[in-house]
Amino acid sequence: MADLGEQAAHGKRASGIDTTACLLGGAIKYWLVDADFNQPEWERVQFDNQFKFDVFSTGVEWNTGVSVFNIAHLKQKHPSIVQLVMNAIGEITKSLLDSSDLNNEDSIELFRLNHNLLASLKLSIPIVDQAYQISSEHSFALKITGAGNGGCVIVIYPSKFSEE
Repeated sequence: MADLGEQAAHGKRASGIDTTACLLGGAIKYWLVDADFNQPEWERVQFDNQFKFDVFSTGVEWNTGVSVFNIAHLKQKHPSIVQLVMNAIGEITKSLLDSSDLNNEDSIELFRLNHNLLASLKLSIPIVDQAYQISSEHSFALKITGAGNGGCVIVIYPSKFSEE
């Protein structure tokens, strides 16, 4: 039933990750086994240390299916380039998952690289670009989450960050 709700919100090719994360909680590693988005797999991720992050809504609604279609179209036009970008995103994700501290300077840098790669795939919007700039000026790292073009962003803070 929850999957039907996700499909209504994101289109018939909804990943199921939103439902999985809501039902199980915590961090979920999600990947696609094949290039046609037909075989998603996931596993729960445990981090050794707690890390400081927030998720913010952009206030802009967007249909995930449109983003998936747009990336598929971009990949048809420039297959090797888009694949290189996707591979780089995958490598950054692996590095972040292997990190013992997601709030260190290296992780912040990787988070920013990830965002910029997603933006190169036309998944960012002006309000996110502006928030990215502001967060960078304050030593935070912001990146698009989900399908981009609206929805939410995630922000991580450096270890030295104080909530005061």
